[in-house]
Amino acid sequence: MDSDDDELLRFAADLRLLREKAGKPTYRELSKVAHYSVTVLSEAASGRKLPSLAVTVAYAHACGGDVEQWRRRWHEVAEGTKPADPEREPPYLGLGAFQAEDSSRFFGREKLVGQLLEKVSERPFVGVFGASGSGKSSLLRAGLVASRPADVFSPGPHPLQLWGECTAELVVIDQFEEVFTLCRDEDEREAFIEAITHSANSHFAARKVVIGVRSDFYGHCGRYPDLVDALHDAQVLVGTMSPAELRRAITEPALRAGYTVEGALVSVLEAERAPLPLVSHALLETWRRRRGTRLTVAGYEETGGVRHALAQSAEVAYLELDEAQQAIARKIFLRLTALGEGTEDTKRRVSRDSLDNDDDTLFVLDHLARARLITLDDTGVDLTHEAVIRSWPRLSGWLTANRDGLRVHHQLTEAASAWESLNRDSGALYRGVRLALAREWATGDDDAMSARERRFLYASIEAEEAEQEATRRQTRRLRQLVGLLTVLLVLAVTAVGYAIKAQRETTEQRNIAIARKAVSDAQGLQPADAALSTQLSLAAQQLSDNTETRDNLLSATADPYFTRIAAHGSDVPAVATRGTTLATVSWDKELKLWDISDVRSPRLLSTTDTSEELHGAEFVRDGVLALTSEQNVLFYDVTDPSSPKKKGTIPRPNGTAKIYDVTFTPDGTTAAVAVENVVQFWQVTDPDRPVLTSTLTGFESLTRRVRFRPDGKALAVAVDKVVTLWTYGDGEPRQQGVAQGHSAGIESLAFTPDGRSMATGGWDHLAVLWDVTDLANPGQRAKFADFTAIVWGVSFSPDGTTLAATGDRRTRLWDLAHLDPEGRPRLLATLTTGVYEAEFTQDNSTLVISEGSKSVRLQKLSDLPLLGHENNISATSFRPDGQVLATSSWDSTVWLWRMTPERGREPITRITDARGYLRFTTFSPDGKLLAVASDDGFCRLYDVSDVTAPVLLRALPAQTDRAVSAAFTPDSKTLAVGTFGQVLLWDITNAKAPQLLSYRDVANNYLWAVHFSPDGRKLIAGTGDRSKLFDVTDLRSPSEIPFSGHSDTTLRGGFSPDGRLLATAFGDKEIRFTDPRTMREVGRLSGLTAGPYAVTFHGTLMATSHTDGVLRLWDVADPAHPRLVTKFTGHARDVAAIEFSPDGTYLASGGNDTTVRLWDVDVDRAVERLCARHPEPLTREQWAEYFPDVSYRRVCR
Repeated sequence: MDSDDDELLRFAADLRLLREKAGKPTYRELSKVAHYSVTVLSEAASGRKLPSLAVTVAYAHACGGDVEQWRRRWHEVAEGTKPADPEREPPYLGLGAFQAEDSSRFFGREKLVGQLLEKVSERPFVGVFGASGSGKSSLLRAGLVASRPADVFSPGPHPLQLWGECTAELVVIDQFEEVFTLCRDEDEREAFIEAITHSANSHFAARKVVIGVRSDFYGHCGRYPDLVDALHDAQVLVGTMSPAELRRAITEPALRAGYTVEGALVSVLEAERAPLPLVSHALLETWRRRRGTRLTVAGYEETGGVRHALAQSAEVAYLELDEAQQAIARKIFLRLTALGEGTEDTKRRVSRDSLDNDDDTLFVLDHLARARLITLDDTGVDLTHEAVIRSWPRLSGWLTANRDGLRVHHQLTEAASAWESLNRDSGALYRGVRLALAREWATGDDDAMSARERRFLYASIEAEEAEQEATRRQTRRLRQLVGLLTVLLVLAVTAVGYAIKAQRETTEQRNIAIARKAVSDAQGLQPADAALSTQLSLAAQQLSDNTETRDNLLSATADPYFTRIAAHGSDVPAVATRGTTLATVSWDKELKLWDISDVRSPRLLSTTDTSEELHGAEFVRDGVLALTSEQNVLFYDVTDPSSPKKKGTIPRPNGTAKIYDVTFTPDGTTAAVAVENVVQFWQVTDPDRPVLTSTLTGFESLTRRVRFRPDGKALAVAVDKVVTLWTYGDGEPRQQGVAQGHSAGIESLAFTPDGRSMATGGWDHLAVLWDVTDLANPGQRAKFADFTAIVWGVSFSPDGTTLAATGDRRTRLWDLAHLDPEGRPRLLATLTTGVYEAEFTQDNSTLVISEGSKSVRLQKLSDLPLLGHENNISATSFRPDGQVLATSSWDSTVWLWRMTPERGREPITRITDARGYLRFTTFSPDGKLLAVASDDGFCRLYDVSDVTAPVLLRALPAQTDRAVSAAFTPDSKTLAVGTFGQVLLWDITNAKAPQLLSYRDVANNYLWAVHFSPDGRKLIAGTGDRSKLFDVTDLRSPSEIPFSGHSDTTLRGGFSPDGRLLATAFGDKEIRFTDPRTMREVGRLSGLTAGPYAVTFHGTLMATSHTDGVLRLWDVADPAHPRLVTKFTGHARDVAAIEFSPDGTYLASGGNDTTVRLWDVDVDRAVERLCARHPEPLTREQWAEYFPDVSYRRVCR
């Protein structure tokens, strides 16, 4: 940091100089004198922001400085860092749309600008569509118009006149929806549309036209054939910004203007999830309150943030309306607010149909959208941000005034919508108590109703009056007292029934709403608290068993699961394991020992106050534990972990030096202690009486880390940026080589169990893997630059095949046994947790992760998605007995996994013979062979009788190009291979010497799927838009069978096991079912929202994988009426591979997110499996928070 940059930085530099003159005490030592935390004192001298006067005085006092001098200095700096240069152009625009002249401040939309420019260069007429507030105007003006000359206008009431004034070759018509809202003359509207579309037609070659249209007016454009033709293949959609794009929009304008944005401020703004205009407005106000050249969270909070910006905008927009329009605006805002029950009020999306369609309402909607208060699209209306509810006093007052009435109104809105959807069925009308409440409310607030609600209420009143009149007529016809009493009794019973039914419906609707909220909470909590997420998912499904809660519950079975221990009252810098015992230590001075024999239910055995802030822990040998503080190495007898006993101590020399690290020889008899700039060796055979035997000196800097090699014959010492390597055991330690590669201090160090490799982590945000086979000449095996913060911990699995490194609150795992084509270890997984270190248990089953702030995570590796692939998963295939799963990937590998009835899985072996993308893999029906189709032009056959050692039998050439699909006949004697345009049939009776039987041309494209019917008599093969069905009774001479799905996409796994269905994709959104026995279409699965990749059948169930990353399970017992059973969510990208387990109890899927996931398909089994994880039960306080007004219950018994 350059202390000459400005006064604030010079102030911070002088603070650091004051600390150096005081002997450079640690911030922990300063903290004890200054009575401020380490973080606060460190931040004071960082130069990122001006510390408070109190912190400055305390810092100066702790360092022996002149307090009064520093007090005066602080006031001078504070005065000098007040916002300056008020006339200077701000880097942010505020609420307004960007103009062409603002292009230097327009960031985050570079990709979209490129797409628009490309589309404009290709097409004479282009439409830019997006929701209100999405940034269409800014894209058109600061993106398009800034790059080339153009005439720009908005249509207004007379667009033809404005069009006639245009002279440029490019015309940009922003807010095109005004053609439909402000132009009242239909003739002028049609003439204007005809003029702009014909002018942009290439035949007329007059000019190019670009229109910006709000997406809720997309349907309006469809009413004009000229517009439909012009917009064909000429549309650009403006969506929400990605997190990376939003970061650029926040930081780049400031950087270009010479300012910086505090990282914490960027995180706060990302979390707001507000539209860019509101973020820009808040940043503009923050800039005006900047300190020096830095925009800070403190300055942002002074502005009131996005919430204040919204509240201010809301009040201004409301006051701009006349009295009648203000009444309409009030109705709209109240409709868009969902009233909380013991919780905060939230946004409530409503359909456009629930609002009136008169001119005033349309004007107000447009006005509020332009003010960035609401978002409009073609289906509904929504508040831009919940801050409107929480921060706008006027709306808060409206909500407080009549909450009961608002609830009645919202229920009326939903009932009217249901009535309309049921074609105004009289059975859906209000009656009884609900009608009485609605009538009472409407009497005082009739203007709040929309026309549809008014129709519904009047129809309900008329229906009730008609029913009452009918009752009266019937009563008059009854002459007998008994008859009269009977009628009265019936009426009484009916009233009670209605009341009970109404109560039941109210309770049911309440439960649905609470369960829906719990599902949302569970999904949000899963990455951070799996146990709480699981409990919420289980409880939500038990409270309201509906599609949403079942989908969430079943999806939860595939989510990564872990157990979190709230271990200490302060940071947990170190953990250690031995057998089933876990030791955790903390700056709270406590040692805690835990029984983790059941990782999902850890049990606290003991808590010991050591009176020292601890930063290290290591089991010396069975029954002996060593703890490290800055002052001492403490030994404890933990033979009985429920009652640890204090043993001896290794003290720091001279009573002032600091102990940084300690390591022990494998037999636990010798300790090496890194203290200041030396390493001491102690004999600790008797931990009650450690004996100093020798000291290794000569280091030029602090000895931060020290580790014995696992055989005890070598030693590694981390000194500043390097690691010195020493032999040990035969006399004095002798230096061999130096491992150099870090650019900043080394913080972590570890050897592999065989001692041939070493890992280091440093302050330069790097983890490095070293080859130390030759101690004199250490070499780098790999350098991992994945981190954005200090790498605090590195460790190896007991078998040496996995490296774990922690930093930037993430734990990354690398596979050291299987390298990528460049010889680098493969990244297995990134866990979004971990600060100080991650240690493997001795049985290699669990990773113990120090999460830094008070907690420890226990992560069973088998509870993670199947790890091992680095690219798209192309296929999953079960061996027929269900005990082995094969997965293939574009990373050129096939993994074989052992599966157990408890859903445990462990990697067996990896196949790496092929090159290029692996497109498919499948087991033969007898389980003895495995076929692998690859881009390198071969389909390989393996003998997998011994799955631990697959044997390559033959590589079958694809003849024309790549091999992309494969299928075995039911008798395992024939293999079909799909290539470019052809399907090849091979006789594999002798798998070591296959014979080509025949081949057939199918299409001029790759045959991504081939599949035999269950009887082996038919074969389907196809591309993305063509399928052919063959009779393969004679394998040497297949003959084509005509069928209706010849133009469909062939789906992998297309035949059902019973042979009664063949599934093919008809277009992108439909699946066609054909009966292969009669070749007649028997049904269609329509209305899919994403294209299907593959299907898999079990009994009457069919599962499908899709381009949206969602798996869907269908009941196809009646293929003419397929029924959606559930949806599985969890994959982050497309899912191309899916297969039922042979027993049909679960699914295996592989996605383009590189993960393989396992999913239960039965709710009861899913509940059983989730409860078997022993998630911590919800407390009564948690229950009241997530399930208000519902009686407490335990969901797992």
